[in-house]
Order: sequence, then structure tokens, then C-alpha cells
Amino acid sequence: SADHRLQAALIRSLRAARPDGQIAVGLEAVQRKFQPALDDYLAGRIDETELQVRTEWQKRWFWPFDRYLPVFTLCRELGIRLLALNVDSEDLAAVERGGYPELGM
Repeated sequence: SADHRLQAALIRSLRAARPDGQIAVGLEAVQRKFQPALDDYLAGRIDETELQVRTEWQKRWFWPFDRYLPVFTLCRELGIRLLALNVDSEDLAAVERGGYPELGM
């Protein structure tokens, strides 16, 4: 989609402006427990198809995976870290049921 292509262009511009600086892209679409899948994708151990499977994209997010590909592939190409930012759906469901005490913390 146009917005994700724009995001990719902005990321490319940030990298060009800070070629030696640390840059990371946070993804609200990916739950925190799937960070290892993002790490494996960036390291080249899995491809986009496996990333979609390992993040349970179809089950846990309603936007089409393909729309995010410009961001994923660019970050992989440029070595920019992807960070899973979303709360795990199981934790969210627990809080919705009984508040924060349901987390057992």
C-alpha cells in the first residue's frame, strides 16, 4: 500500500542521513513474543513466507501481510532492526477478563 511504501522511503532517507547511526523500526502489528521470528528474518535464516507463518500473521493481525513487505524487505536489506511492539493477545485477553491482576505478576 502507499502508506507502507512511504514508510519505506522515509526509513531509507533516515538511513542515508545516519549511515553509521543505530536505527530501529517498531512494529505495532507484531506481538512481542514473536521477536525471535523478526530476528531470524533479519539474519536471513527465514524468508517472508516463514516470517508470516511464525508471527501467526493471519490469526493475530487484520491488515494484509503483503502491505508490510516494503518495510520488512528494506529493513532486512539495510540491516535495520525490527522491533515487535504489540502486547501478546493472551495477555490482553487476561487483562480484559479481570484487569492487571490476571497477569499474575
